[in-house]
Amino acid sequence: MRLVQGYTYSFGVCKNLKMMGNQAICSEATATPYVYNDMNLTMLCKGARMSGIGGEHGDGLAMGIVYNKFEGLVEGVGMTATAVENNERKTEIAEATDEFPVVKDTGYNVPFFERDFNYFKDGLKKTSAEEELFDDIYDPKNK
Repeated sequence: MRLVQGYTYSFGVCKNLKMMGNQAICSEATATPYVYNDMNLTMLCKGARMSGIGGEHGDGLAMGIVYNKFEGLVEGVGMTATAVENNERKTEIAEATDEFPVVKDTGYNVPFFERDFNYFKDGLKKTSAEEELFDDIYDPKNK
């Protein structure tokens, strides 16, 4: 879910999701993103699940994305954290990603978890009613 939100923030809605439950890693997570210059999700195939790629219980998913969109995806995940994560979780994310400055600084010189806007990009324009309703979003000191 968070990867799709991050992708959507940077590139808009993914237009080429294709799944068939066959050749998941080879086709759905590798070739399809390359051919369409887009991301793709896969629920994996029997081979991927049996080899352990699908997780311990075989209930995993995979996502493939082309390299030229990776940085935008990471930026989008960081930029949408304010809208979907509480302050405690935002702090955990920030501490866990110290080595990835692209997540925390995208040119606004403010760490993503202290920003007062979400994935609508114009969120700096807040009303007093919004500030009152969503004080945890607008006040980074409210931890």
